[in-house]
Amino acid sequence: MSNTYDKHGDIAENDEATMVLLVLYWKSSQLGCVYYLHQFRELYFIMDVKNMDLKDIVLELLHQIQPTHVILCKSNELELTAIIKNYDPDIKIESTNAKSFTYQKGRQELINWYIEITPNTSTASTSLQQQQHYPTAASAHSSLGGQSTPMHPQDRLRNGSPSPSSSSSSLSSLPPSYQHHRYISDDNITKQALFNLSSMVPMDSFTTITCLAPLFDAFKEGLFGPEMIGIKPMTLQTISLPDTMHVPIDVIRSLEIFQPRLHPSTHQKKGKEITSLYHLLNYTVSPGGTHLLKQWILRPSLNLTIINERQKSVAIFTAMDQRKGSFIKKLASYLKHVKNMARILGRIYEHRAKVSEWHQLLQFIYYVIKIDNLLRLLTTPVDSPIVEKFMNLVDVELLTRIGKYINDNITFEESQLEGRLTIKKGIDRDLDLLRSKYEALDNYLLQVAHEISAPLPVDIGHLLNVVYFPQLGYLLTLPSTAHDYFAQNAFLYDGCTLQFTTQENCYYKIDRMRDMDEEIGDLHGMIIDKQIELIQEISEQILQHRQLILTTTQTLAEMDCMAAIHNHYIRPQMTDDDDQHELTIIQGRHPLQELVMDTFIANDTFLASGMTLATTQSAQSPSHFVPPKPRYPTPSASSSDRLGLLRHTDAKNILLLTGANYSGKSIYLKQIGLIVYMAHLGSFVPAERAVISVVDKLFTSIQTAEMPGKGVGASFGSWCASLGGIPGEVLERATTLYQQLSQEMPYEEPTLTQQEARRYEDLDGLLARFLNLQDFDNDEDAGELQSIIDSVASLF
Repeated sequence: MSNTYDKHGDIAENDEATMVLLVLYWKSSQLGCVYYLHQFRELYFIMDVKNMDLKDIVLELLHQIQPTHVILCKSNELELTAIIKNYDPDIKIESTNAKSFTYQKGRQELINWYIEITPNTSTASTSLQQQQHYPTAASAHSSLGGQSTPMHPQDRLRNGSPSPSSSSSSLSSLPPSYQHHRYISDDNITKQALFNLSSMVPMDSFTTITCLAPLFDAFKEGLFGPEMIGIKPMTLQTISLPDTMHVPIDVIRSLEIFQPRLHPSTHQKKGKEITSLYHLLNYTVSPGGTHLLKQWILRPSLNLTIINERQKSVAIFTAMDQRKGSFIKKLASYLKHVKNMARILGRIYEHRAKVSEWHQLLQFIYYVIKIDNLLRLLTTPVDSPIVEKFMNLVDVELLTRIGKYINDNITFEESQLEGRLTIKKGIDRDLDLLRSKYEALDNYLLQVAHEISAPLPVDIGHLLNVVYFPQLGYLLTLPSTAHDYFAQNAFLYDGCTLQFTTQENCYYKIDRMRDMDEEIGDLHGMIIDKQIELIQEISEQILQHRQLILTTTQTLAEMDCMAAIHNHYIRPQMTDDDDQHELTIIQGRHPLQELVMDTFIANDTFLASGMTLATTQSAQSPSHFVPPKPRYPTPSASSSDRLGLLRHTDAKNILLLTGANYSGKSIYLKQIGLIVYMAHLGSFVPAERAVISVVDKLFTSIQTAEMPGKGVGASFGSWCASLGGIPGEVLERATTLYQQLSQEMPYEEPTLTQQEARRYEDLDGLLARFLNLQDFDNDEDAGELQSIIDSVASLF
């Protein structure tokens, strides 16, 4: 994919959104993986993946990451290239020698990056705090609370403290900025960096750390374009795949987790249709929130603490909205001004930030203060993990100081006119002196022109003028029509030479102009150079507080997700008992299907493993499912508040669903899968009540993805082949959704050969054996299941 560039040679932002660099390294049955997301300047570190099928894990990573460029080691290039090209032939692949993939080099590159990107925190914490004119936290909060009408970010930050003197806000009043680890030896710096990194990255993930070296080499060498030279990630994220649900690509497609939105028909007065779970939940308003929600949906969590914290925050936000009426709406109106701060800080670090991006940074601080004010105005204490996290991690006082520091030094009105950042007057004495000279330059040049024209005849003297051009200096100018006449009098001026001509004027250099070049200098260039120097100091001051800004952005992204996924569903009860697994859904509904149906009939679901269910349900259709009167209470029949299944020795953990075509079997199975999936995101679910055990793997064969034209053998064969990887997983906590076999058959069966007929006879017998299985926790039934699967695999 080709990149586009703006007029400054920077890569366009829409291309930044798609640029993802991935490094893969396969060695000794271990896969190492790191990737860099350029839009958010994020470096992702995926812990070593061990003892998994290479093709399956690579395809899963490709689907989650969606890379545009991949770096491979030449030692396993062929195998990985085949997998990648089969997935997406447009992905650009670069191969690197094996000597680049070394643990020591990758470890050192990581340490060097951390040292370079992390300023001396002791200097950073005092540089802005030593400005005495900034308000305290209490005064900042009280002043915000007293505002009845919103103010412009610049005005709000300007009025947030007593008016400082012109000298107190100048750059010269600050301590030396960005003296990186000034009093620490290089050896101690490395040890400290390694100590800090050990809490962020598992240093025993040797294969993944090995992948870091070629990635940083690509940044240094501009392997994927000159715009990538010198790029530095702003944040480091660690992902542990064992802590996330294993969801194959076919499950993502079958359950419609991600689907393109359908545009409205010109014949129907409807907006875009919600066609996926992502579109159903995605009401985020900030770039970081949208990005984070997608990560949540791609990698459902298995951490019960994280799931419960998300559920609790969603419940609190929903309750706030019900009490306040417009809490979520007001919060969203503030969050939409929180832009991609990682990208903006990266642009500042690369000296490429535009005026609009600096202004977005100032707006970000302003709306963080507004959000803090909104949360503090709550009349009752809020026991919400995300609110507590915001209060504990976000230093609003320091952010206020940073915002005021930016506003006191940069004039955005003039910056917009100039097209570059402009420093305010009164900040730097030398800059002010240069500006005063530049402002008086017109009068001075007019005086010089009068002095120079004195020896000339009056009819030509009044046409002479002296002008100043940046970089060209001072020039004597006359109309082109007077050139010949002036040439006859050029002897009056020492060193007179014609520099260039235009259609209307001629421009000359004389010794007087050269003296002015030496004495006065290129004022415009000097002003710009001085401002660049001061902006560099401002940038370094801001970057010292990079971690605070990024932490605040990440917290607000989580808050955006919580506010977005709040809905009118119910909070499921999540359990994590290794001995007793439960899936109980009372009056569950399909979250997507009910949006397009006038009437949707809800259905119950009862499945258990390691516990008992009094009866085994079998029905002709889920839409008309009426369970028989149970001998033992079911969750819907029990009067107890405790939701769950009663233990009994006759428990079954398989639900067999049969019914006619178009009776709703697929919808029912997808409904179960989506409810389980949503519960692991921390979202509420469409049901009256639900108890869901943590599920580490989710499989489905609801919908095949074969190419058109394939016959019954291919369709049925792929269904059977999909069973091959499941038996070992079923014995754990995997939830498997399988559609009735006849759903995979076309309505008109083709004529079968004698060999195919025997094959289907054998499959019919295997299916009968499969349906006779009782309990996968039983060793005998588990062995029988494995035997059935092996037999199916041998037939294809």
